[in-house]
Amino acid sequence: MMQSAEQIIGTAFERLEERLAAVYSLYTPEYFRERIPELNELDATDEMIKAAAIQLMERAKQIEECRGCTDYMNCRRPPGQKGMTIHLAVQNGHINSLHSMCEPFHAYQQEQQWQRLLALSGKAVSDKNFTFDNFPDAQKRRHKKLCAYIHRFAQEFEPGANVKGVYIYGPPGTAKTHLVLAMVNRLEERRVPVLFIRTDAIFRNMRGMLSKKESLDTLIEAYCTTPVLVIDEFGQEAGTEFTVDVIFEIINARFTGNLPTFATSNYSPDQVYEKAMRKHRLEEKVEAIRSRLNQMMKHAFMDGEDGRKKDRETF
Repeated sequence: MMQSAEQIIGTAFERLEERLAAVYSLYTPEYFRERIPELNELDATDEMIKAAAIQLMERAKQIEECRGCTDYMNCRRPPGQKGMTIHLAVQNGHINSLHSMCEPFHAYQQEQQWQRLLALSGKAVSDKNFTFDNFPDAQKRRHKKLCAYIHRFAQEFEPGANVKGVYIYGPPGTAKTHLVLAMVNRLEERRVPVLFIRTDAIFRNMRGMLSKKESLDTLIEAYCTTPVLVIDEFGQEAGTEFTVDVIFEIINARFTGNLPTFATSNYSPDQVYEKAMRKHRLEEKVEAIRSRLNQMMKHAFMDGEDGRKKDRETF
């Protein structure tokens, strides 16, 4: 006797229910408690566990896939779920699954951001050799308070701290750049996000990017938002309306965001961009820059023997 379509479908559903019942009989509350210790911490009842069996299967699977993992690049989770972890919570008498990204994923992201930051840095290869240990002793003694402040900042600063940067000005060769590079190198060792830029080089790069019709937005945003910015040879580039506008945007953003900014220059804060101001009639913009420099930074005049002349070789 042939079965009707309804009978066939009904039989199939009965068999499916039998199979599901057999499967579920294996996944007892004891099974899940053994594999998911957090259930005991949540004070989940057996009834809650039974009702959330499907969610708990996924959580148990994720625990096994992530066991011993410390590296996001070697994540064993399926595509679309890499770096994702599941946390359980009891809400209104039910077990719910909460999804978030794991610690190795966040570490990977931080490393990627760090590498992007390093790629934007204006440091030369040899700049890594400038340290506090080889800073000239004569300048340490001559500018004791300044050196102590910079050293303490390098050792202790954490992003978000309300600490002022320093505008260091004075004649050439007095180790201004050495001092800030020593700070930058120490901050990098501590993995504190910091950017070091030389104004003449950065504007050459910007003009090259503009000639290729590349956007400057990402570059300028990094200068505006990185937790610590160091500008070497501030105001010593050929001042134009373009360079002054860019510097104002950076300084204004950092002033508004209360982000520590350091600068070295041959010019005092009240003399910076003097030529550009007269030549291009930029009085208002230059005065706005100077005003912010006066408010957002400590100032330090750094004089002394010109170390470049002292170290020069002669025949």
